[in-house]
Amino acid sequence: TGQSARGSVTLVIEDAVAEFHPDHVLIAVCGPDHTNWQEHGLLAHVEERVGLPVTVYAVDSRGHATRP
Repeated sequence: TGQSARGSVTLVIEDAVAEFHPDHVLIAVCGPDHTNWQEHGLLAHVEERVGLPVTVYAVDSRGHATRP
């Protein structure tokens, strides 16, 4: 779940990685019509800071996976 009170999505993901010790990170992001909330440079920051392989996919407003 991460520490949601940390204020940054990147920090929440770092907290989860520290707690669960995964070997890969999977991130679902909103499609282009709903990305106004997404932290600028989020994916690059996560890849840089956690040092793990990261797979990203987008989810459209109907809940279908698309390419980010």
